[in-house]
Amino acid sequence: MQYRAFVVEDSDVHATLAELLLQEAGFEVTIWRSIRQAWQWFEHDQTTQPMLGLLDIKLPDPSFPRLEGTVLAAAISDAVAQGRHAPVQLVAISSELNPQREWAALATGCSAVLSKPLTPLKAQWLAELITQPVPALSDEISAVAFRQGQLDVLNLLELQQRPAPRLWNIDDVRNLLAVLTTGFHVGEQGRQAGIGLQHEFGGATAAHVALRSCLPLLESDQARLLGLLLHGVAQQTIAGRLGLGRRKLESQIEQLLQQLAILLSQR
Repeated sequence: MQYRAFVVEDSDVHATLAELLLQEAGFEVTIWRSIRQAWQWFEHDQTTQPMLGLLDIKLPDPSFPRLEGTVLAAAISDAVAQGRHAPVQLVAISSELNPQREWAALATGCSAVLSKPLTPLKAQWLAELITQPVPALSDEISAVAFRQGQLDVLNLLELQQRPAPRLWNIDDVRNLLAVLTTGFHVGEQGRQAGIGLQHEFGGATAAHVALRSCLPLLESDQARLLGLLLHGVAQQTIAGRLGLGRRKLESQIEQLLQQLAILLSQR
């Protein structure tokens, strides 16, 4: 059985060496060069089999050079402990080991700490380690507190890097629908604004998908109205199908736009 391994290492030399030696030991290997890249990948990984994580415990993140790999170890250990991911056998590796750094690695869920460089013997030992149960997280009070502190650091960095959500208004939704459908008429300025909003979604298809994802969250009448609009049905035709007068339809469309503005702001 071939196990998966991911290596978080910023050094080209050590990353290449780890990849070659782990492949020879029977692993399928993925290399990540920063804590943030590795965590974003891990959050979406759907692996069901146990895997190995080899972390440079003193990994400088490009944006946060003082950040150490223990924040990633804490986050991964927490995800495994809460059942959000299959078991991961974490091992720290560093060329600058000291008692404090070793304790930090073990406190955040690493099974072992190795010194650089990785060797064929160490790689073979890792191949044996992956078959062993992942050890439980330490209940030592100081270790628990340290691990939680590292999680807080990572969460803070995630918030700092996340763009502020767009607050949509009715005009935004109308402008977007004007470029996606034939049922709305806005001026050139509004149309240009709608094109910009469409680009923010990544194109017309992605914008359509985003609006369709709102359908289950709308009341049945509003969901039907939005469905017709997204299918390119003209407002005059919609009024006939729904048996509505022009003013009544306009009122319902305004209510729909207002609700869509709320839902899109919550994305």
